[in-house]
Amino acid sequence: MEGEIEKEVFSDDQGKYELNAPCHNQYLIRATKDKYIPNDKFVETSEEFEKSINLPIQFKKEALLSNTLEIQQGDNLAELLELKPIYFEYDDATINYNAEIELQKIIAVLQQNPAMIIEIGAHTDNRSSYWYNKKLSLERMKSTVNYIIEKGNINWRRVRGRAYGERKPLIDCTDDNPCSEEQHQKNRRSEFIIIKI
Repeated sequence: MEGEIEKEVFSDDQGKYELNAPCHNQYLIRATKDKYIPNDKFVETSEEFEKSINLPIQFKKEALLSNTLEIQQGDNLAELLELKPIYFEYDDATINYNAEIELQKIIAVLQQNPAMIIEIGAHTDNRSSYWYNKKLSLERMKSTVNYIIEKGNINWRRVRGRAYGERKPLIDCTDDNPCSEEQHQKNRRSEFIIIKI
């Protein structure tokens, strides 16, 4: 099933691994290491039988949250981890591939810090009506919260959500100051605020 883990393997002490997969399919290979940022690689198997693919996956050398980093209540995990922005397509609440990669880093931090509680703030741009955007941000918040809880096996009490709609834009878009599509996209975002450490 799409989005489900099909196989899990462990590398040897040299970091080498072997994974057998059916021909003519597409896969997302996710490598994880305790306290390090997960890394993903996309691979497509050909129709050729018994073909080997060499797929090295590197980890960032730094840990997810450095022991020397001062973490405070109210900090945005997205900024601390230097995440790529988690954007949504126009009029959509689906977690896409790029967002999934970043959310796996949030999951890893929550797993590394079992007392941490976060609030996920979901935002929209200001196109459509106020109430439509409120509903859309609620759907985006729910999909983000559910992904973290279900994919990361995180207790639901540790992940709160707020739907802001269009009320807190990063860029103010008005009739007198129209925004580009890129600027609208920056307003369609999720934030991850630390409530408790």
